[in-house]
Amino acid sequence: GGGTEEAFERIKGAILLRKMAAFHRRAEVAKRSVPDGPTPYLLEAFAVRSGNGGKWGFTKQLRDKRLAHLLILYVWVHGGDMKAGSIDEFCAEL
Repeated sequence: GGGTEEAFERIKGAILLRKMAAFHRRAEVAKRSVPDGPTPYLLEAFAVRSGNGGKWGFTKQLRDKRLAHLLILYVWVHGGDMKAGSIDEFCAEL
């Protein structure tokens, strides 16, 4: 039924949220560039080729885009009514 499908989609969203959060932490540590990694779709969406040995770089605009996507996913994963509890713990994790 619809409930099962919705639950499955939210589980997929939760998995993507974890991958994006890990990617975000990796990008924050690297600050300037990271090598190709296991998540090429995230690199293509949230980084630019730096020309530094095939590494990927980040801009403030791409960081802002990444954070906006993380927040949207966080709220979406927490339910169709778009209501989530405090995001303090989630933000601390980033």
